[in-house]
Amino acid sequence: MNEVMQTSIAHNTMREDWPLCRTLLGGTKTRRAAGETFLPRYPAEPLPDYKIRLQRAVLTNYYAQTIRHLVGKAFSKPLALQDDVPPQLVEWAEDIDLQGTHFNAFAAEVFREALGVGLTGILVDFPKQVQGVSLAEERASGARPYMTMLPVETILGDTDSAGGISHHREADQTRAQPPENWSDGRDFSGSALGGMVHCSLDGRGFVAAPPPLVGGILLSVLRKKRCCSRP
Repeated sequence: MNEVMQTSIAHNTMREDWPLCRTLLGGTKTRRAAGETFLPRYPAEPLPDYKIRLQRAVLTNYYAQTIRHLVGKAFSKPLALQDDVPPQLVEWAEDIDLQGTHFNAFAAEVFREALGVGLTGILVDFPKQVQGVSLAEERASGARPYMTMLPVETILGDTDSAGGISHHREADQTRAQPPENWSDGRDFSGSALGGMVHCSLDGRGFVAAPPPLVGGILLSVLRKKRCCSRP
């Protein structure tokens, strides 16, 4: 696929359901904000009367309640890292996103998002470093990999292939567009999700290649070169 911003068939099919899912997850306030999308106006109903009916409408949110129940069941006990997990990864798990979020809370939020809208992604990134910085200087600065959840709306598409004898599907390419709420000052020009590289910072998205698997966690290969499509 030459156009990095082109959405896949799967994305386009699922996209039809996301507004309803987001509205249900948001509850009564979000449903009212959606107006006639999910609370149609009656034929010949005056607008003032509709607005009154809209403000009286209350959503009994069994959808969100069910998701909260399922997440609570799955995370009724804290996640436990195995003894063979490297100490460095155990330390990183205490603040998995460099925003003070423990890995257990992060995993629960990813699970909640996946249940709510059907899919989500995880961006494994590394803070951008000054050109020519040494490994010792990089470590001294505290720079290290971190995770960020990718909303399903930002995942434009991917391609995969069978993984040899196991026949497991493996991602060859994943394309995503930076979420609008990524406005915390971080520079994503060298970001990677399994080798994912931003094409630009102006909404053009970024492309990806398979990453290495280190310590059971996908660690991105930070790339310096920008690109807009994969050969």
